[in-house]
Amino acid sequence: ATQPTQHSLDWYRARLGRFTGSQVGRLMKSGRGKDDIFSKDALTYINEIVAERMLNPSVVMVDDLFEEYLMQVTATSKAMAWGNDQEMNARTLYAKTHNHKVTSCGAVELSKWFASSPDGLVLENNGVVEVKCPTPKVHVEYMVNVHNAEDLKKVRPEYYWQVVAHMAVTGADWCDWMSYCPFNKRPLHVVRIVRDQEAESQLHERVDAAEMMAQEMIAKAKGIADNVS
Repeated sequence: ATQPTQHSLDWYRARLGRFTGSQVGRLMKSGRGKDDIFSKDALTYINEIVAERMLNPSVVMVDDLFEEYLMQVTATSKAMAWGNDQEMNARTLYAKTHNHKVTSCGAVELSKWFASSPDGLVLENNGVVEVKCPTPKVHVEYMVNVHNAEDLKKVRPEYYWQVVAHMAVTGADWCDWMSYCPFNKRPLHVVRIVRDQEAESQLHERVDAAEMMAQEMIAKAKGIADNVS
């Protein structure tokens, strides 16, 4: 099936109400108390997903209304716009230097409540790619500090879990995580992350626990609404 282009309205619709690769790192932290399964930020994220699932369907279906909704809830910045613009250049350079054909990709779903969107698929080698377009300073930090999965997990855990999610949804054997900065002498820094079953199990466990909590919250919210009406 054809998939919606990243950041199109249909792409946002495909991800609505689902935990996603770009945010799933937020679920991986436990709370401070010994009985707190989730951190405060993880609970906030679960709440965001619940709010998405409880949207009025007509808001989602009508383009103008859905765009208004996205303007309210989606953080947009110059840096994000720059990243989206540069992503294609990064893929082109990567394809040339690594001799890979990269196919673009929309939201890939793993289950009813989990989806992830790699920045590209390397179909003939069963790989995926994830592109970051940071400032020159951060690009150099990545060049110095990030050379393997462990480094990425330490420096940017949310990116590490995003990569794990990409491999989980696509069944890819590896993900080339890359930092692209056209201003640097070495514009492309590529780190290969190989599929790790243990990390994937951890991810599934956290997403399943979050899903149970989301369903409980929806049931509670609906119960309150029913009592009021």
